[in-house]
Amino acid sequence: SFGGVANGYNVFMIISVVLFALMAIKIFHNINIPWIVALSSVAGIMLGFWPFIIGLIGATAFALIYGRIVPRSSWRSALVIIAMALMGFSVNLFIPVRSAVNPRIDENNPSKDFQTFVDFLERKQYGSTSMTERMFKRRGLFENQFGRHPHMGFWSYFEEQYSPGRAAFVPFFLLGALGIYFMMRRRLEIGYPFFIMCLLGSVGLILYMNFADGIMYNRATNDAYLEVRNRDYFFTTAFIFFGLAIGLGVAALMEMVRTYVAEPMRKKAVLAASALGCLSFIPLQHNWFVNDRSNNYLPYDYADNIIQTVPENGILFTSGDNDTFPLWCLQEAYRVRRDAKVVNLSLLNTDWYVEQMKNRFGVPIPLSDSQIVWQRIKRPDGSLENRPLLMFDDRARQRRTYMVATRFNNRVVKVQDMMVDEISIAAGFNNVCFTAEPYAESPLGLRARKESVGVINVLTLKPKQRFIDVEKSYDLYLNQYRVRGLNDPNIYKDDNATGVLVSYGFGAIRIFNEYTTLAQISGRISSMEELKKGPRWSESLQPQLDTLYESMNGASPDDSTLFSQRATGLLDSMIARYPEFWMNYVLMAEYYQGKNDSAKALQYLLDGEKNIAVFYEKSPDIANYSQDLGLIKYEISKILGATDDQDRYVAAGELLWEGFRLNMNSGMAYQKLLQYLYDRRQSSEIARATKLHAQYKINYYNSPNVRQIVDQSGGLTLP
Repeated sequence: SFGGVANGYNVFMIISVVLFALMAIKIFHNINIPWIVALSSVAGIMLGFWPFIIGLIGATAFALIYGRIVPRSSWRSALVIIAMALMGFSVNLFIPVRSAVNPRIDENNPSKDFQTFVDFLERKQYGSTSMTERMFKRRGLFENQFGRHPHMGFWSYFEEQYSPGRAAFVPFFLLGALGIYFMMRRRLEIGYPFFIMCLLGSVGLILYMNFADGIMYNRATNDAYLEVRNRDYFFTTAFIFFGLAIGLGVAALMEMVRTYVAEPMRKKAVLAASALGCLSFIPLQHNWFVNDRSNNYLPYDYADNIIQTVPENGILFTSGDNDTFPLWCLQEAYRVRRDAKVVNLSLLNTDWYVEQMKNRFGVPIPLSDSQIVWQRIKRPDGSLENRPLLMFDDRARQRRTYMVATRFNNRVVKVQDMMVDEISIAAGFNNVCFTAEPYAESPLGLRARKESVGVINVLTLKPKQRFIDVEKSYDLYLNQYRVRGLNDPNIYKDDNATGVLVSYGFGAIRIFNEYTTLAQISGRISSMEELKKGPRWSESLQPQLDTLYESMNGASPDDSTLFSQRATGLLDSMIARYPEFWMNYVLMAEYYQGKNDSAKALQYLLDGEKNIAVFYEKSPDIANYSQDLGLIKYEISKILGATDDQDRYVAAGELLWEGFRLNMNSGMAYQKLLQYLYDRRQSSEIARATKLHAQYKINYYNSPNVRQIVDQSGGLTLP
């Protein structure tokens, strides 16, 4: 960390000044001093808003004074540079203007005051440390930041921009390097800045953005967990410049051929070299599928299915970006179900969002603005803290407190937890919904008050015994939910999308399990009713029979066959509409094995193998596809016998490892592999996989099972 953030920052500034001075002395007679001062002031944006503004003011004053001392200098050009920088930065002025009209989505409320606007520009909502300071405490290993690593490795992104990667990238790289060299040789005044822009957009951004690789996770600060999504878009500038360089490389090669190839072959050689222009079709073909959004209705349908399940004027708590932004899009762009109040749990930890939910969306929050909006309050010791002016009654915990995160009963209670409880009480537990389960530690016992309805959870005063409204859920899945294109392997889904969409599958499984349970209870009721007619009946059995009737939740025990038909019919429908979800095939196989129909059970698994293989072959870099195909193969090999089906058995293990290696931080990928390894009792492989998973140290700290396996097998030294 260069001796700590503060020391590293100071060392960086000193070295930068010294190097700048040395460079200035060496090329003093060849540099344009007003330009250098102007460009240096523009670079102040990396340090923050005020260094940028003060730097521009200082550079303007210097240019004007320098122009009077050296009349023929290019001080006017320096002023143009400064003016262009201000024009470029001025686009941010729309932010407080938009915020001032109180739009429904107004993140951070930057029109609150000028300092809030400055904090917004400096990304203070993501932490108080500036980006320049943060870069001196590395959040990832250099080999991961520069090389190949999930979600942030620059080199893997760099390769895949122009080729399928690895060896195929070599000609593109050589042509790009030749193009830069050719430009610098021909016109240094253009080639040198071009080369610098390539470096700044790649190496410079790698150092500046300092993406987290998960390996250097700091438990004390909860920092440096693995980046949550691919960060390739930050390097767009570098990709564009290097793409230009590749084109220049083709031109340079054609020029070299024209210069060094003698007649009469020169014309043919130049024409042959010009064919290198067709290389552009390689990245086009390679990246088309990943970027093609035609016929992709998956985000729209996913959000629509969620929002249409919410009762009229209902409140819907969402968990993150994936289940919030599509809903915002539907409500704000498509004007769908604007009566529903979408409340993002992560944002509910901030005062500005709680205030907006109350005053703009009409969410029942029984707090005054003085109990919500944070102020800079001076403590008795003279230090400052951010909190509201007034306390509020935290009814769930029977205490008075400020709306800030606090400790209570040996745990930190987040603002979102207190607000979820307050809103639920204020709404009378009616029409309150969640895309995931309510938080487990609620003093109100919210999880005991929820029941599953389709793809969401709804609070109710009297939830059904197994917490599912099966009739409504069944109707939603079979007759109302749209999943257009979910069965089409030609529509690209990345790992994130395939992970999100499993909610459809798990929702269907809940319905399947409920109907099969009802069918089993119906069978037991029928048996006991028959027993009741004979001499073996005892009144002591009546309470058991009453309990069975009660657990039917009002359903008729005579519908046992109907329950079974609905259970299997739903999964058959899901297999047709969502063929990549491996668990449906396994459940159907288990169901028919329970009916002693092994042939039908095997056929479901074989169909699953065939269907998932199509998705895997189309997108082999998606961990879910490789692992799910491996799990299906393993299930088949268990029926056929590993000895008789050795190839499939071996392939199953290879596919599970392959998917795990694509992102060893993934808890889902780890669990799928572990399921296979535990079943096979492969202790050494369990330890190996767990150590690889635990090198992302958040997994080691947050999972007692992972920590136990690692510690028992000798610690975190990887095999």
